[in-house]
Amino acid sequence: MKCLLVIFPALLSSFAYAQTLSSSPYSRYGLGELQGTGLAQNYAMGGAGYAWRNDTISPNYINITNPASYSSLRVTTIELGMLSNSTQFQTTDTKFLLNNTSFDYIGVGIPLKPWWGLSFGVMPYSTVGYNIHTQQNRDTIGLVDYYYQGQGGLNKAYMGSGAKLLGKSFSERTGMDLSAGFNANFEFGQISNIRHVVYDSPNNYDTRIDENTRIHDVAWDFGMQFKFQIGSRMGNNPKLKTGCAYVDPKRSDTIVVYSNCRVDSVVKKKYYVHRTDDATHLEPKQIKVGLSKKTNPKLLCGCAYSDPKRADTIVVYNNCVIDSMIRNKYFSHRNDDTIHYEKKRVRKQIDPINFGIGLTYSPGMGLAGAYDLLARNYLADGTTEVYKDTIVNILNQKAIARIPSKIGIGISIGQSYKWNVLADFTYQQWSQFTFGGTPGGLQNSMQGSLGFQFQPGMTGGYFRIVRYRMGLRYNQTYLDLEGTQLVEMGVSLGAALPVSLPKIKRHYYDIMQLRDRKYTEYSMVNVSMEFGQMGTTTNGLIKETYGRVVLGFTINDRWFQRFKYND
Repeated sequence: MKCLLVIFPALLSSFAYAQTLSSSPYSRYGLGELQGTGLAQNYAMGGAGYAWRNDTISPNYINITNPASYSSLRVTTIELGMLSNSTQFQTTDTKFLLNNTSFDYIGVGIPLKPWWGLSFGVMPYSTVGYNIHTQQNRDTIGLVDYYYQGQGGLNKAYMGSGAKLLGKSFSERTGMDLSAGFNANFEFGQISNIRHVVYDSPNNYDTRIDENTRIHDVAWDFGMQFKFQIGSRMGNNPKLKTGCAYVDPKRSDTIVVYSNCRVDSVVKKKYYVHRTDDATHLEPKQIKVGLSKKTNPKLLCGCAYSDPKRADTIVVYNNCVIDSMIRNKYFSHRNDDTIHYEKKRVRKQIDPINFGIGLTYSPGMGLAGAYDLLARNYLADGTTEVYKDTIVNILNQKAIARIPSKIGIGISIGQSYKWNVLADFTYQQWSQFTFGGTPGGLQNSMQGSLGFQFQPGMTGGYFRIVRYRMGLRYNQTYLDLEGTQLVEMGVSLGAALPVSLPKIKRHYYDIMQLRDRKYTEYSMVNVSMEFGQMGTTTNGLIKETYGRVVLGFTINDRWFQRFKYND
């Protein structure tokens, strides 16, 4: 914790002087090349995330795209990310390649209460980096060279909070959840633009124009998420293939698990508790494992038990800790004293389908800023500019940057710890953007994102617990040049790689407590790759084809939480 308190302010200050992330000539316009609000996991799913919430077990992620999601934080979470771009620029007669790599973001999420979370961090808002040379032949002057250079950008330091609006008992009974949240974003940074007009004739002075724009003010984001479930019910499993968990005929409170049968070879030494009453509480009993019938004194957790309504049936819940690891593995029940293990009809709880809706709104804001403008004539003496006179000299002129409102809507559908589909739509009225009262000449932007995440299982090998992701993105940008509104399209792939596996701990709780309260902390390395293009070579424009890699680190740990111990 002390290390974070030292590192975070240092990273915050370094963003003001960070290297330029952009090398696009299109970053010359507006506020530069706008960066997405998501982290590595969002990049892998096309930037989608308005309706995305954390599952009820680790790992936890910070979903900055919608502050209402902070209410789903269960453990303290730290996010770090690095970004690397490789972009090919193409005109009608030439191609060239540029690469850049830099630190991208840091974020911290803290669960203050089971229904209330907090997050803060810093990341780029926009980036500027270009170096353009054009040449024109003027009838009365001759050849004129135009040089455009720019660097810098705006950064965003945010702090936000999200809370659940419905009571816990109501949410557990109905499967509904409603959350709301906000982000306060301190946007700061500087954009520097330099223009040279160089004449071929020695009788004309060349011109240099330096313009520096600074912004430092607070903007706000608001968000809501609504989640509900359908399909949670008990269903028959007619295709029972194998089973080796059964009630010991000599001890009705014991389940024997054979280690040499097919199912147990998948789950290895995970043990299950037998329930012999109708109460909600699952009382741990003595467990025997394997052919040797050795007692297992270290019972950790369990949630397989006999159905009180059918003596020949074992119910396996999919939403408890152990069964989340074995997923849909079913076990037969033996209710006689013979050697033969009779396979009976087995019932399982069918996991519910989770539906989510997310809404975000960023009101239009006037951000305080200032600019410097210096225009001078000069003569070039080799590589030295000898200035002759000053045309304009404006220092620290106050100005307001009018950032237009933005609205986003997203939906999600999926099953916890298995799969999830996300879809987002974003609209922002950039045609209303002005700086110092001057219109920016931008167009309204729209973006659609589609993402998918899949996890094969919780056991059975390392690559079964990896979360695989993919996404699509279509962005109609705010740039309209030569009568063409630029469009960006991309496809993304990624994976979340666990770096420390969860360990089951000893907790005597019922199923709901196992699902909602107890966690094992582990971390993930999130690798995301996006391939796409923006622009066109028609009308003298430039086509950009890029590959982008985001490497993110998600660290889960328990801070600021009070532990309870039994005597």
